[in-house]
Amino acid sequence: MMRPDIFTAVAGLSVPARARGAQAPMDTLWQLEYQDFYWFYFQQPGVAEGEFERDPAETMHLLMASGGRKGGLMVPAGTGFLDGFEAAQTLPAWLARADMDALVSVYRRTGFRGGLNWYRNLDRNWELTALFAGATIRQPALFIAGTLDGVICDPLGQAALEAMPDVAPGLQRQVLIEGAGHWINEQCPDDVNSELIRLCNEWAG
Repeated sequence: MMRPDIFTAVAGLSVPARARGAQAPMDTLWQLEYQDFYWFYFQQPGVAEGEFERDPAETMHLLMASGGRKGGLMVPAGTGFLDGFEAAQTLPAWLARADMDALVSVYRRTGFRGGLNWYRNLDRNWELTALFAGATIRQPALFIAGTLDGVICDPLGQAALEAMPDVAPGLQRQVLIEGAGHWINEQCPDDVNSELIRLCNEWAG
């Protein structure tokens, strides 16, 4: 959207593109009475870090290998983000033990604050992008997600899916892969790559 001269086609995975709202994201969620939405849980420095860093191996196992999060993306008061996951006994076929071990090793070294700080900067990012209010993504675009992904199953996600043609007038396709979850490029690499190549061929043609 910001540099169409450089990014001549675009594909989004799992998280639908959204229009820049008329007010800051956290204020919008509050007015929608989404105070239990996980973005709020991630706001207070140290809270989510404390939960995730108690056992990085268990955290990554729950985030990557479980069948999804009960309660969607809501974190009720007095609970943690990981409480919504049901532990899987084994890794899924698409997730190699060596890859999981590498992820765990990195987060043991770095902690989780870097990623969590992105959520803490949402309102500031909104302020910094005022120049792009009303702008759309006009390049050829593709969206891919799994039907079991909590991001698109949530009412906010469903609304974002429906609004994507307005946000991205160049949208060619929305591809929803049956039975797949959030980590779509890991779980279904052949399907994802096939769609990316198809977009490239269409764009080049």
